[in-house]
Amino acid sequence: MKIKVIGAGHIGGTIGRKWEAAGHDVVYGLRDPSKRVGAKAIAESLKEAEVVLLAVPAGALTEFVEEHAHQLDGRTVIDATNNFGGETFHQWPALKARHTQGAPLPRVQQPRLGRLR
Repeated sequence: MKIKVIGAGHIGGTIGRKWEAAGHDVVYGLRDPSKRVGAKAIAESLKEAEVVLLAVPAGALTEFVEEHAHQLDGRTVIDATNNFGGETFHQWPALKARHTQGAPLPRVQQPRLGRLR
């Protein structure tokens, strides 16, 4: 599976290494790709993605999704952010609120929040 990990810190790096060990094609997308061997610029890394793991600071997620909406559209997106200071630990309310004000947002059916059963 072609997995793109946006962010290579504690969360992105750890999960990405596990996927690599399991045999998946993992590419890291970073603002500064020189910080990790094999990493690419974010826009370049999103090409041909089947799955995208977003391991960015929670405060940056809404802007990131708006900026890369067309590249995320139709892909499975995993939000691995933790919004510790917010009303919820995920950013769906903020994304939905911005979308209703006219900001671009990838097509989202009904996100599954929390644990899958």
